[in-house]
Amino acid sequence: MRIAVCDDDPREQEQFERALHGWDPTRSAEKFLNGSSLLEAAK
Repeated sequence: MRIAVCDDDPREQEQFERALHGWDPTRSAEKFLNGSSLLEAAK
């Protein structure tokens, strides 16, 4: 499973990452600052 976070605020991205690790410490998210970079990575 791939998990992605798309948010232009790095602090929000880190907050999500901490919450994700609280749920499952083995999971991590790919972080993107905008939709364009997310779509490019999905190709």
